[in-house]
Amino acid sequence: MIPIKLEDLARITEGRVLRGDLSQLILSISTDSRTLQPGDLYVSLRGERFDGHDFIWEAVSRGAMGFLTSRSYAELSSGQKGGPGDESAAQSNISSTRSQKGDLAIIQVRDCLAALQALAREVRNRSSYRTIGLTGSTGKTSTKDFLKSILAKRFKVWATPKSYNNEVGLPLTILGADSQDEILIAELGMRGEGQIAQLCEILRPDMGIVTRIGPVHLETLGSEDRIARAEGELVEAIPETGLVVLNRDDRWFPYMADKARGRVVSYGMDSEAEVRATDIKLDAEARPSFQLVSGDRRTLVKLQVMGEHNVANALAAAALADELGVSMEEIKGGLQGAQLSDMRMEMVRVDGIRIINDAYNANPMSMKAALKTLSHMGKRARTIALLGDMLELGEKTVYYHREIGREVVEQKIDFLIAMGELSKYIYEAALEARLEQKRALLVDSLEDAAKEIKKILSSGDVLLIKASRAIGLERVLERIA
Repeated sequence: MIPIKLEDLARITEGRVLRGDLSQLILSISTDSRTLQPGDLYVSLRGERFDGHDFIWEAVSRGAMGFLTSRSYAELSSGQKGGPGDESAAQSNISSTRSQKGDLAIIQVRDCLAALQALAREVRNRSSYRTIGLTGSTGKTSTKDFLKSILAKRFKVWATPKSYNNEVGLPLTILGADSQDEILIAELGMRGEGQIAQLCEILRPDMGIVTRIGPVHLETLGSEDRIARAEGELVEAIPETGLVVLNRDDRWFPYMADKARGRVVSYGMDSEAEVRATDIKLDAEARPSFQLVSGDRRTLVKLQVMGEHNVANALAAAALADELGVSMEEIKGGLQGAQLSDMRMEMVRVDGIRIINDAYNANPMSMKAALKTLSHMGKRARTIALLGDMLELGEKTVYYHREIGREVVEQKIDFLIAMGELSKYIYEAALEARLEQKRALLVDSLEDAAKEIKKILSSGDVLLIKASRAIGLERVLERIA
């Protein structure tokens, strides 16, 4: 993080310094008392199920140099978990802490989230790095992983940690960069219209990638048209001097290209794409190789990650890197050396069994892609799919779950275990599509899923685990490993 003086932090956030040396430097930020590092400034955010103020003193005990709060002295607690307290008790706690840790910095603001965003906006404005925004209904994180791996061959790069892609995660991403970084790659997520526009106002992206538009967040957005409008806010935010990288194979390509003020570069399998893949092949582990083509240049790329769908994600990264002057050999090396984030087509091996942990999230597109990958691996092994609920699909929830049930049969998966209230529609549709009853199970819990899987699995099998993030289906791994 670019160092910020305490007095500047108060000015930027329109806050008031209750305690602390005005010349003291803020070097790092944390919003989580559990992972806070000594010297961090703790920001007390509120969520639907928590209030960060309840953990202020835990953060201080872990070494926080101070904290940002929307509470007054009278509201600050003298207890270990916060909560309302009287002013004298809070003063006593602060005085005790100061005697042990020096001058604890305390800044009172009207709203801690707004303050965090204001700080990120200021740090972005002071920074000289180029920014890349990345959005889409599927493939964002994997595309980020590919892009970071490529660009690190030529530049000093900072990218979104994990999936920090919302109104909290983006500011933390920006604040995590340092003054030496040349490029910042930021994932931009959304749950409704206007949200990516708000993130772009903080990020001010110079370049952008839209991966693909599809049925996600239908519960709040209602239609794919509105999803496209929401994702398209990144395209609209790119200036005329900027670059927009779009998927030529996506049916929303013309719509996105028409919204762009910046120059458009396309990628995909379409022959009209400026960066494209030909001669795609999968090895026994479903790892793709392909000819990467850009103009009259081409090179053979062999990815070390699973799934044919990852070719498109690799192409998106290659297209942007190509525009930044990265050579084809460097692009090839970056793609072949890329490792995807946890729980994205992650291979786990247990007692001769291959487990595809793709449990970070799920939507109809990613579910089909994962089943296609599993099917390919089934040419030499028995395949088992453990599938959980896909959330936020609104009125089309039943339709899309039933569609996945039919896909299980279409891909000739040997055994289906469906877990959850919504996944019963996967189970029912698979049976209707002529999956034998003895090769399908419907279970209610992680414990039941693990118990049934243990009965079924044997050495040589391939197991796919996939569901929406809230289901936490990866926990089955802990029970069967």
